[in-house]
Amino acid sequence: MKKIKVFALLATLFVGIFSNLFTPVVSAEDTSNSATVTIHKLKNKTGPIVNTGKELSGLNASDFLDGITFNVYDVTAAYHTKYNEVYTSKTAQDADDAARTYVQGTTAGHAPTVVQGATLVATKTTAGGGAATFTLPKKSDGKDAVYVFVEQPKTSISKAENNLVLSFPVYQLNDDGTYTDTELSRIHLYPKNTTEDITPVKDITTPNTDAAGHNNYNVGKEIGFKLSTPIPANIGIKEVDGATPHYNTFGLIDTHDTTLTFNPAGTHELKVAGTTIVLTEGELADYTIVVGEPTPAEGKATFKVKLTQAGINKLAEEGGKNLEFTYTMKLNDTAVMDSKNVNKVTVEYGRKTDTFNDVVTTPGNEKEVYTGGYRFIKTDVSTNKPLVNAEFVVRDAATKGQYLKIDDTTKEISWVDTYEEATKFTTGADGIVDIKGLTYDTYYLEETQAPTDYVKLSARIAFTVEFGSYTAHTTTTTTKVLEHSVANTPKGFLPSTGGAGIILFVALGVAMVGLAGVYFTSRRKND
Repeated sequence: MKKIKVFALLATLFVGIFSNLFTPVVSAEDTSNSATVTIHKLKNKTGPIVNTGKELSGLNASDFLDGITFNVYDVTAAYHTKYNEVYTSKTAQDADDAARTYVQGTTAGHAPTVVQGATLVATKTTAGGGAATFTLPKKSDGKDAVYVFVEQPKTSISKAENNLVLSFPVYQLNDDGTYTDTELSRIHLYPKNTTEDITPVKDITTPNTDAAGHNNYNVGKEIGFKLSTPIPANIGIKEVDGATPHYNTFGLIDTHDTTLTFNPAGTHELKVAGTTIVLTEGELADYTIVVGEPTPAEGKATFKVKLTQAGINKLAEEGGKNLEFTYTMKLNDTAVMDSKNVNKVTVEYGRKTDTFNDVVTTPGNEKEVYTGGYRFIKTDVSTNKPLVNAEFVVRDAATKGQYLKIDDTTKEISWVDTYEEATKFTTGADGIVDIKGLTYDTYYLEETQAPTDYVKLSARIAFTVEFGSYTAHTTTTTTKVLEHSVANTPKGFLPSTGGAGIILFVALGVAMVGLAGVYFTSRRKND
């Protein structure tokens, strides 16, 4: 009966993982009081693993998983009580099956809940190539010891391993599956885990691209973004006590250049894609938005969509689906022309306490947005000297159309119907007209007032804002603003008819004609 019991218990230990147990090894019977059991945690291995009790060959370091913690519980009393109870009316094999199921428990990763109690005797974490070695007594209170190995929940493990049941003594197997009388005291077990990698994704939901793929916008324009991440497959798992959720941390982090502005009071939504589950914002609800967390680097700004425990619990049955956060941002008055304004996403998930940290942080992709501009310089047509006090407006059409308005404070772009509402660009001593913060398109410069003593331009000047229309990258670190000349012609300088000045010009003309007549008369006489 003893050997039947051992065979059944070991078969349970490797259910779903292993094929037949140990192959025969010739050795003397082991009479020591303890055995070493080494757990070798395999990562993402498919197919059956044939355990011989010895270390397996043909495996690489990358096949093993460090950082997996196992608790070992002594359930000897509970096992034998249940075995004896069932054996009175059934076979030894039936009694073993019932006792094994009883101490193993029904939920992977949970400590055994048996009336007789389960005593925690050891806790170890796989390291140095996925191994954790336990030294365990073969007897407990004078009976053959029975132990349950419970794998603690772990972030990034898609499914917890079933609890493993091990009963002593453990005997070697012959090739035909029958037992020898050789007892094993060094046992190597190879349970498996499947890991998952979760990578968040950022998308622009209001794309506006040029031919080169630059998403470009006016300063102040609402730009739609979406952060999405797979929900961890095991997000609903509990700690070993079977009651405490393992996951208490789950958040999406947006890290962006300070040239972009996020308004937490603006329109946004957090939901599980493909379902009707929409999470509610609030400290006592499902999530909060924390601006400035984590602490940003220089030139960067951050905010975190931070799920509460209630929000995480709401996702317990949604593992493997996508969590999506949609929101808007704007390019602000610090946006740099012809330079990328970057927005990046990161996800963090797992469990963290004052003494424990099992949080995984994974960066995702980034998105870039752009804005453009154009610089004119007002000059004299002959001398190229800059001209002061020219006034311009910008229109959106060659004829008629709306006027450009740039907010004095925020620099946000809008289009208005009247000249009175429009932004007037007036040249200073440098003659510069700086137009910035526009989406890529064709616009029209209209002169509304010429410099003093210059002729006003009669036609609008078409100009195209595009990537590179405002700056030229002279080196990898420096840029130069491009200046596009707009020339004016001076007005004529003759005085009005009847003025004193014209008499002088007429007199000079008559004198010159007279001198010419004298000259030609003199030549004829000489001839």
